[in-house]
Amino acid sequence: SGDYDEIQYWASETATTTEKIRVDNDVNIYENGQKSDFTLTNVLGADGKSFYRIATFALNDPQGTEYDYDTAYVLDYENAVVDSVNTTAGRVSMKEGNTINYGENYTNVSATLYDKDGNQIEWSTVQENDVISSLFAQSGDRKVYTSTLIRKTVEGVITEVTSDDDTEYRIGDAYYKVDPTIIAADELNLQDEGIFYLDIFGRVAYYDAQSTLTSSYAYVIDSIVEAVSFDNRLQIKAFTFEGEVVTLTGATRITVREGNASAVSYKNADANDTTFGGLLAKIPQGTVITFAVNSQGEISRIGLPVSANNQVGLNYFSQYAAGTDFDYRGNTGIIRVNNRSVEIAEDTIIMIANTAFEDDDFDLLSLSLLGEEDILEAVNTTAYDVDKNMVAGLIIVNGQIDVAGRAEGLAFVTGTSQIKDDYGDNLDRLTVLQGGASKQIDVSDALSIDGILFKAIAPTLNAKGLMSSFKTIAAVDATGNLTTGNGFVNDDYVEYVVGKVVDKTGSRITVNGVEGNGDAVEDMLYSIPNTANIYLYNDGVSSRALKARLVDDLGIFDVDNDEYFDEYGNKLDEVDVLIRYYDGKIQDVVIYLDTTYAAPAAPAE
Repeated sequence: SGDYDEIQYWASETATTTEKIRVDNDVNIYENGQKSDFTLTNVLGADGKSFYRIATFALNDPQGTEYDYDTAYVLDYENAVVDSVNTTAGRVSMKEGNTINYGENYTNVSATLYDKDGNQIEWSTVQENDVISSLFAQSGDRKVYTSTLIRKTVEGVITEVTSDDDTEYRIGDAYYKVDPTIIAADELNLQDEGIFYLDIFGRVAYYDAQSTLTSSYAYVIDSIVEAVSFDNRLQIKAFTFEGEVVTLTGATRITVREGNASAVSYKNADANDTTFGGLLAKIPQGTVITFAVNSQGEISRIGLPVSANNQVGLNYFSQYAAGTDFDYRGNTGIIRVNNRSVEIAEDTIIMIANTAFEDDDFDLLSLSLLGEEDILEAVNTTAYDVDKNMVAGLIIVNGQIDVAGRAEGLAFVTGTSQIKDDYGDNLDRLTVLQGGASKQIDVSDALSIDGILFKAIAPTLNAKGLMSSFKTIAAVDATGNLTTGNGFVNDDYVEYVVGKVVDKTGSRITVNGVEGNGDAVEDMLYSIPNTANIYLYNDGVSSRALKARLVDDLGIFDVDNDEYFDEYGNKLDEVDVLIRYYDGKIQDVVIYLDTTYAAPAAPAE
């Protein structure tokens, strides 16, 4: 009408018919307590569908109008989603919405915060992802915020989207509308999964998909688009955070988010650059992703990492650092990646993964295998999702590493047997003397251990704790000759000596032989500390059970005028020795009774 506006409204959420009121065209409008020059149509919207406020109508001058109401009071809330709070500066920075300044630093700003029950609270209590619903008013340079802190969330999956004009989304057993000023019309879709943050009206004001993907890591081995039940579907062969190589099938629609960028949807269609083909280009072999699946077990969401530029505590998938070494510091339990230290915790996922691996080579590295000794391997290593405590969520190691630790010492093999693994397959098991004790080492099924009995070896353990390879330090052949192998080599931490014992006094022995660097030793005196691990091998004993054992000291043999005797006074042909140093100290000693030291051939002139 020319003299009034007619407003049609629902009296309640459950009303089935609408009601009408008439408001005078000369209506007085107050927005957030300030007189407004806008018309009612401006405030409510021509069709009312874009209205996201609270409007209260009053009749203040019954004599001045023949219509129902002549005044409108409008509360216009602006939603914002908190990123961080700087209590020193008095500033709340937002992921969505405008920054709010508060406190004594801002003389032209009045910002008051209340909880949902109307109690005034301090701005310092605000946390990341809180929703702040604010009434804002301004007069000149003066700004006034009356804000309400909302901490109500819904976690789950969108299982239904209504198709009417005022779209609702079903999450769990309830339906929710959205704040249209923050969430775009196509931003939420079926099967979207995450945490949904509600505003003062109970509508969704923020959606955090990554919260549900944080630990669902996967390493992409290969990916293709192929027909599945007449539909083109994305197929990803991947090694997952659960330690399995699996083939994951994509849903007919997959939402992808790179870091904290806006989500992009890829839909079921031909494999071309605008649909699943475009997604293929984003997940080549070796890509690390996070993922979520729908109720059918199909991938519905994928997260891709972005470079964090060494930032920590981000709430989206990020790569913190990448380097060319796996550098584990056993005394502190940290891993150095490209000169940056990250902590590891029980929930840190450490993947051993490379696209060149066979399926059985992929593995998760257990923290219990790392121990207290340093491990340094030349293999590409990348850390992801480092939190504010410097703990990494994921570490990718692009090659096999030896978790045995050189400080464990040599392993002297005293027995072999077979066992069944968890899958019912046969595995070889070694019984060894190592670290001054008898222990067992299980062997990878791909490794042959023929002829390993009574060898002194340097084992390499993979992420499963299985021996995946070994180097022979010393061995006795069928004729009783003591020889060295490919493991008899000095390095920065380990040094070896092997040879014939030519004299002995207490715990001191004199040796003629060779060092691990090839230098000859002649009448060299070695004092064996009581902290050394001493092992005995007796080639003159026929019983395998008695042939090798752990002993307390060097009292198991003696040397007298170039004659050799065992601990019982029986004469021996010769006594030989293998000595292993670790970090400058004698750690392991193997005494060989009744063997013959076979010195390596002299180099050609």
